[in-house]
Amino acid sequence: MTNGAIFDYLRTVLAIDTSSLDDDSPLISSGIVDSLALVDLLLFLQVETGARVEPGEIALEHFDTVGRMLAFLTRKTTRRAGEGG
Repeated sequence: MTNGAIFDYLRTVLAIDTSSLDDDSPLISSGIVDSLALVDLLLFLQVETGARVEPGEIALEHFDTVGRMLAFLTRKTTRRAGEGG
C-alpha cells in the first residue's frame, strides 16, 4: 500500500479534492472524510492489504492522516506476516 494508492482512492472513488493534501493533512478531524466515507475507505484498505481492522482500532490516532494509515497498516501487515499469515 502506498500513499499514492490512498490519494487515488480518495480522489477517484470518494470524489475528494486531494490537490492540497499531503501525508500529514487531517482527513477525519477536519471533516474532509466523513463517517460514511471512512467506512468505504476502511473496506478498501482491508481488501488491498489483507489487514483486518478491528472495531477498537478505528481511531483518529490510526486513520486521521494518510501517513497514520500507512504506519498502522504497516504494523498490522508486519505483525500478521510474523505470525505466519
